[in-house]
Amino acid sequence: MKREDLSKIFIALYAVLLALYVIVIVFAFEKEHFTEAFLMDSVVFISLHLVIPFIYPEKYKEGKVLANVVQLLKNPFFIGYFVLSSVYLCKNIIGYQWYEVLLAHIVTVLVVLLVLEALRQYIAKHYKKEYYITICYFILFLIILAKLIWF
Repeated sequence: MKREDLSKIFIALYAVLLALYVIVIVFAFEKEHFTEAFLMDSVVFISLHLVIPFIYPEKYKEGKVLANVVQLLKNPFFIGYFVLSSVYLCKNIIGYQWYEVLLAHIVTVLVVLLVLEALRQYIAKHYKKEYYITICYFILFLIILAKLIWF
């Protein structure tokens, strides 16, 4: 499959994702805890971290954790995700002020992004690059399992 075809598929899936975020924001599915709301949001975040460097490999370099994090932060797909997920979290988490939720979201996303990128660089350096995808799928499985068990 060509990279252009993958990017078209990704853009279509991204449009569906944005529509789902808008629906969730409009219908205001309220949550009581940041963790409960962020668990499923992190599935989207990790998936974006997997797909964006695959579609735009020329912008991401091996061995440069901070440069890759900055590239991802500048990506328009990531910016769209971050704005909509911030609105979703600020509107739907009850019991907290919007600025508290936004600050927690910013810090959480940056920490998770740094950890994921450092993990990707470590796996690419010491093992095969493809193992990172398997590990991310395992992390996604654990997140969904945690959501099913605890919430």
